[in-house]
Amino acid sequence: MSPGTLQDTLSSDHVQRLWDQCLTHEGLLDQPRQAWSKSLGDRGAPMRSHSTRQYFLKLGIAQSFSRPRTPNDNPRIEAHFGTVNTHPSWVIDLLAAVTYFTGFCAWHNNVQRLTTLDMLTPNQVHSGQTATLLAKRHARQSQTLTSRRDACHTLFALEELIAELLPDVSQYPAYAWAGRGKASAIQATPLA
Repeated sequence: MSPGTLQDTLSSDHVQRLWDQCLTHEGLLDQPRQAWSKSLGDRGAPMRSHSTRQYFLKLGIAQSFSRPRTPNDNPRIEAHFGTVNTHPSWVIDLLAAVTYFTGFCAWHNNVQRLTTLDMLTPNQVHSGQTATLLAKRHARQSQTLTSRRDACHTLFALEELIAELLPDVSQYPAYAWAGRGKASAIQATPLA
Protein backbone atom coordinates (compact mmCIF):
# COMPACT_ATOMS: atom_id res chain seq x y z
CA MET A 1 0.00 0.00 0.00
CA SER A 2 1.26 3.41 -0.81
CA PRO A 3 0.04 6.47 1.07
CA GLY A 4 -1.15 8.00 -2.21
CA THR A 5 -3.97 5.45 -2.34
CA LEU A 6 -5.66 6.79 0.80
CA GLN A 7 -9.16 8.22 0.52
CA ASP A 8 -11.83 9.38 2.95
CA THR A 9 -14.13 6.51 1.97
CA LEU A 10 -13.75 3.18 0.22
CA SER A 11 -15.84 2.52 -2.87
CA SER A 12 -16.10 -0.36 -5.32
CA ASP A 13 -14.27 1.74 -7.94
CA HIS A 14 -11.44 2.38 -5.50
CA VAL A 15 -11.14 -1.35 -4.71
CA GLN A 16 -10.87 -2.13 -8.42
CA ARG A 17 -8.25 0.59 -9.01
CA LEU A 18 -6.18 -0.74 -6.10
CA TRP A 19 -6.32 -4.27 -7.52
CA ASP A 20 -5.34 -2.98 -10.97
CA GLN A 21 -2.34 -1.19 -9.44
CA CYS A 22 -1.37 -4.28 -7.46
CA LEU A 23 -1.51 -6.59 -10.47
CA THR A 24 0.53 -4.13 -12.53
CA HIS A 25 3.17 -3.25 -9.88
CA GLU A 26 3.70 -6.89 -8.92
CA GLY A 27 4.18 -7.95 -12.53
CA LEU A 28 1.38 -10.49 -12.24
CA LEU A 29 -0.20 -9.66 -15.59
CA ASP A 30 2.58 -11.65 -17.28
CA GLN A 31 2.12 -14.60 -14.89
CA PRO A 32 -0.40 -17.43 -15.21
CA ARG A 33 -3.67 -16.71 -13.41
CA GLN A 34 -2.93 -19.44 -10.84
CA ALA A 35 -0.05 -17.28 -9.56
CA TRP A 36 -2.34 -14.31 -8.94
CA SER A 37 -3.37 -13.40 -5.43
CA LYS A 38 -6.79 -14.29 -4.11
CA SER A 39 -9.06 -11.72 -2.53
CA LEU A 40 -9.80 -12.15 1.16
CA GLY A 41 -12.02 -9.31 2.22
CA ASP A 42 -14.10 -8.23 5.13
CA ARG A 43 -17.83 -8.06 4.61
CA GLY A 44 -17.85 -4.34 3.84
CA ALA A 45 -20.15 -3.02 1.13
CA PRO A 46 -17.37 -2.19 -1.39
CA MET A 47 -16.09 -5.77 -1.28
CA ARG A 48 -19.58 -7.32 -1.57
CA SER A 49 -20.90 -5.00 -4.28
CA HIS A 50 -22.11 -6.34 -7.61
CA SER A 51 -19.50 -4.40 -9.61
CA THR A 52 -16.61 -5.70 -7.41
CA ARG A 53 -17.92 -9.26 -7.73
CA GLN A 54 -18.13 -8.87 -11.54
CA TYR A 55 -14.62 -7.40 -11.62
CA PHE A 56 -13.15 -10.42 -9.80
CA LEU A 57 -15.16 -12.86 -11.94
CA LYS A 58 -13.90 -11.21 -15.13
CA LEU A 59 -10.28 -11.53 -13.92
CA GLY A 60 -10.75 -15.07 -12.59
CA ILE A 61 -9.73 -14.06 -9.07
CA ALA A 62 -11.27 -16.10 -6.27
CA GLN A 63 -13.06 -13.88 -3.79
CA SER A 64 -13.62 -15.03 -0.21
CA PHE A 65 -14.76 -13.28 2.93
CA SER A 66 -13.84 -13.56 6.56
CA ARG A 67 -16.56 -14.61 8.95
CA PRO A 68 -18.41 -11.82 10.77
CA ARG A 69 -16.75 -10.74 14.02
CA THR A 70 -13.97 -13.33 13.59
CA PRO A 71 -10.64 -11.46 13.45
CA ASN A 72 -8.58 -14.66 13.56
CA ASP A 73 -9.74 -15.53 10.02
CA ASN A 74 -7.03 -13.15 8.82
CA PRO A 75 -4.67 -12.67 11.77
CA ARG A 76 -1.86 -11.06 9.77
CA ILE A 77 -3.92 -8.11 8.63
CA GLU A 78 -5.50 -7.79 12.08
CA ALA A 79 -2.00 -7.65 13.62
CA HIS A 80 -1.06 -5.04 11.01
CA PHE A 81 -4.13 -2.97 11.94
CA GLY A 82 -3.10 -3.29 15.59
CA THR A 83 0.34 -1.88 14.79
CA VAL A 84 -1.15 0.98 12.78
CA ASN A 85 -3.77 1.84 15.40
CA THR A 86 -1.24 2.20 18.24
CA HIS A 87 -0.42 5.65 16.87
CA PRO A 88 -3.71 7.58 16.75
CA SER A 89 -2.39 10.77 15.10
CA TRP A 90 -3.37 9.56 11.64
CA VAL A 91 -7.12 9.80 12.31
CA ILE A 92 -7.18 13.60 12.41
CA ASP A 93 -7.77 14.16 8.69
CA LEU A 94 -6.77 12.83 5.29
CA LEU A 95 -3.60 14.95 5.07
CA ALA A 96 -2.47 13.72 8.50
CA ALA A 97 -3.20 10.14 7.41
CA VAL A 98 -1.11 10.55 4.24
CA THR A 99 1.76 12.01 6.27
CA TYR A 100 1.55 9.24 8.86
CA PHE A 101 1.32 6.40 6.34
CA THR A 102 4.21 7.77 4.25
CA GLY A 103 6.51 7.23 7.22
CA PHE A 104 4.75 4.09 8.43
CA CYS A 105 4.94 2.29 5.06
CA ALA A 106 8.64 3.10 4.68
CA TRP A 107 9.34 1.85 8.21
CA HIS A 108 7.20 -1.26 7.90
CA ASN A 109 8.54 -2.32 4.50
CA ASN A 110 12.22 -1.43 4.95
CA VAL A 111 13.02 -1.50 8.67
CA GLN A 112 10.54 -3.69 10.58
CA ARG A 113 11.76 -7.28 10.80
CA LEU A 114 8.85 -9.69 11.10
CA THR A 115 8.92 -13.00 12.94
CA THR A 116 6.61 -14.46 10.29
CA LEU A 117 9.28 -13.63 7.67
CA ASP A 118 12.24 -15.17 9.56
CA MET A 119 13.18 -11.75 10.96
CA LEU A 120 13.56 -10.22 7.51
CA THR A 121 11.86 -7.06 6.26
CA PRO A 122 8.95 -7.32 3.81
CA ASN A 123 11.05 -5.68 1.06
CA GLN A 124 13.89 -8.16 1.57
CA VAL A 125 11.46 -11.05 1.11
CA HIS A 126 9.59 -9.37 -1.72
CA SER A 127 12.78 -8.64 -3.67
CA GLY A 128 13.86 -12.30 -3.54
CA GLN A 129 16.74 -11.91 -1.06
CA THR A 130 15.39 -14.48 1.42
CA ALA A 131 17.60 -17.45 0.48
CA THR A 132 20.79 -15.36 0.29
CA LEU A 133 20.20 -13.54 3.58
CA LEU A 134 19.24 -16.70 5.47
CA ALA A 135 22.33 -18.51 4.11
CA LYS A 136 24.56 -15.62 5.27
CA ARG A 137 22.87 -15.65 8.68
CA HIS A 138 23.36 -19.41 9.01
CA ALA A 139 27.05 -19.13 8.04
CA ARG A 140 27.58 -16.34 10.59
CA GLN A 141 25.86 -18.39 13.30
CA SER A 142 27.97 -21.46 12.49
CA GLN A 143 31.16 -19.39 12.55
CA THR A 144 30.23 -17.82 15.89
CA LEU A 145 29.42 -21.17 17.49
CA THR A 146 32.65 -22.69 16.19
CA SER A 147 34.75 -19.81 17.54
CA ARG A 148 33.05 -20.09 20.93
CA ARG A 149 33.67 -23.83 21.06
CA ASP A 150 37.32 -23.35 20.10
CA ALA A 151 37.81 -20.62 22.71
CA CYS A 152 36.66 -22.92 25.52
CA HIS A 153 39.43 -25.54 25.60
CA THR A 154 38.75 -26.81 29.10
CA LEU A 155 35.57 -28.71 29.80
CA PHE A 156 34.29 -28.96 33.35
CA ALA A 157 32.29 -31.75 34.88
CA LEU A 158 29.06 -30.67 36.54
CA GLU A 159 30.41 -31.71 39.94
CA GLU A 160 33.39 -29.37 39.50
CA LEU A 161 31.15 -26.43 38.63
CA ILE A 162 28.91 -26.79 41.69
CA ALA A 163 31.69 -27.76 44.10
CA GLU A 164 32.54 -24.11 44.76
CA LEU A 165 30.69 -22.49 47.62
CA LEU A 166 27.64 -20.65 46.45
CA PRO A 167 27.04 -17.19 47.94
CA ASP A 168 24.42 -16.84 50.67
CA VAL A 169 21.53 -14.97 49.07
CA SER A 170 19.07 -15.35 51.93
CA GLN A 171 19.18 -11.63 52.74
CA TYR A 172 18.41 -10.51 49.18
CA PRO A 173 14.78 -9.63 48.50
CA ALA A 174 12.87 -11.82 46.08
CA TYR A 175 9.75 -10.59 44.33
CA ALA A 176 6.62 -12.61 43.77
CA TRP A 177 3.68 -11.72 41.56
CA ALA A 178 0.80 -10.72 43.82
CA GLY A 179 -1.62 -9.50 41.19
CA ARG A 180 -1.80 -6.59 38.82
CA GLY A 181 0.36 -3.72 40.02
CA LYS A 182 1.09 -5.39 43.36
CA ALA A 183 4.59 -6.81 43.66
CA SER A 184 5.44 -7.85 47.19
CA ALA A 185 8.97 -8.35 48.44
CA ILE A 186 9.56 -11.55 50.34
CA GLN A 187 12.75 -12.97 51.78
CA ALA A 188 14.61 -15.59 49.82
CA THR A 189 14.86 -19.08 51.30
CA PRO A 190 18.15 -19.40 53.21
CA LEU A 191 20.68 -21.95 52.01
CA ALA A 192 20.73 -25.06 54.17
